[in-house]
Amino acid sequence: MTYVEHYPANQLSHFIDKIWYCKADNLTATSLTIPLPNHELVFNFSESFKIKKAGDSSFAMENPLAWINGLQSKPYFSYSKGKHEMLGVLFKVNGLKAFLKYHSSDFSDNFINANIVFGQSLQTLIQQIQNAGLIADKITLIETFLLKNITLYNSPPYLTHSLSRISETLIAKGEIADICNGQSISNKALIGAFKKFVGVSPVKYSHLLSINKSLHLLSKEPKQSFTKLAYSLNFYDQSHFINLFKSVTSLTPSQYSNLVTNNQIDKTSPNFILIQG
Repeated sequence: MTYVEHYPANQLSHFIDKIWYCKADNLTATSLTIPLPNHELVFNFSESFKIKKAGDSSFAMENPLAWINGLQSKPYFSYSKGKHEMLGVLFKVNGLKAFLKYHSSDFSDNFINANIVFGQSLQTLIQQIQNAGLIADKITLIETFLLKNITLYNSPPYLTHSLSRISETLIAKGEIADICNGQSISNKALIGAFKKFVGVSPVKYSHLLSINKSLHLLSKEPKQSFTKLAYSLNFYDQSHFINLFKSVTSLTPSQYSNLVTNNQIDKTSPNFILIQG
């Protein structure tokens, strides 16, 4: 499999974490993806690719060309078979809003057809990507498209501060109230800004961030004490950590650690679990 990551160095770097590309001549795999605290724009040129949310009986998408992954509240399965080629744009936490007139919460718990969002211009981009032979050319086409689609972006100044504080303290008790008091804003105003620019409430965002940080730590040291891990992430106790971990990932920390030990976890992307393939 060919896998490439590109980190924009232009204006896009304010809104995008990375652009990635992967290709395999023949891939048969089932994987489980644990929710990220980021939106993602994905292009698919694979022979067969399907997505199903954990616990659902029907597929959420079958062979889509392009879609936006909203912030999810539960993991989802993806099924690949045959020729595989995909590109993705992983946005910064509040980066998606810079390209769309919609509120980020409109995408929560959804996989949205990107043609609906970007219109005919995206269909032209898809055709250009398909015709481009070099990976670098495909990535340049995406960058050019996104640069043309940057909208007027005016997030409230307290949002950046709030995101930084939550990243540092995670789910520390009373932190949201302290942020509101420190910035002289109401809880309602903070929630409204998060839903508009991030996609979920401050508490929901802190939960996703905490669990994803725990995945990175467990992928590096799967045998560590869950109690110590819980306290290092500012959970009230181990039980609270385990319950939230299972609600977001559908796994217990022990089950996830076993998957790490069995080399089913990509340590560079620990929210991605290879189930079969």
